[in-house]
Amino acid sequence: MTDHLESELERLYALGRANRRTMELARRHCLHMTFTEWGGRGLAEQVSGLPINTRQVSSPVARGKGAAMNLDWIVSGFYDRQCIGCQQRQPTGEVPNLASVMEERKAKAAAAAEADRQATDQLHRRWEQQAEHRRAIIAGADPAMAGVLGDIAILDHEPGASEDHDAIRDALGRLTALADRAPETFTLAGCSPRSAALASA
Repeated sequence: MTDHLESELERLYALGRANRRTMELARRHCLHMTFTEWGGRGLAEQVSGLPINTRQVSSPVARGKGAAMNLDWIVSGFYDRQCIGCQQRQPTGEVPNLASVMEERKAKAAAAAEADRQATDQLHRRWEQQAEHRRAIIAGADPAMAGVLGDIAILDHEPGASEDHDAIRDALGRLTALADRAPETFTLAGCSPRSAALASA
């Protein structure tokens, strides 16, 4: 048996073990949920006895959209569309079950999204403070320094805003040339860590 074949079989067996866990979670969630094979039987399932073949999930209420070998994928969609609030659910009372796992995933995803939002807000506040600081310096700077700070502002663009790659390339080129000719021109007073690193690269 070649290494490639062994690797592929191990991947299929791992999928089968994961599918077996998913089917057990579904059984605990509702005894009406069934998994019907869709298409031919593969050798990997015949040899291992694991649920590897393509299957479709269904219940007396609805039939899942499509079929897949990855049962977690199709069950997740079925749960969101059909299971929440279903009056015909027949749970076993065992946990964890499909509902507890799906809701835990949603809670973790919501927490991660909120953490990302807070991090983005914090980054934006820092950018606003730095931009305001640069504007204050530009107001009293000579034209050369004002130009430098203007280029730094292009590099240190607003978080989340679309980037003008041509403008960034041109600004970086001007700053790099100036850094080579007159490195004493630069000060960290108007630079964020990101733009300072870009200018000195």
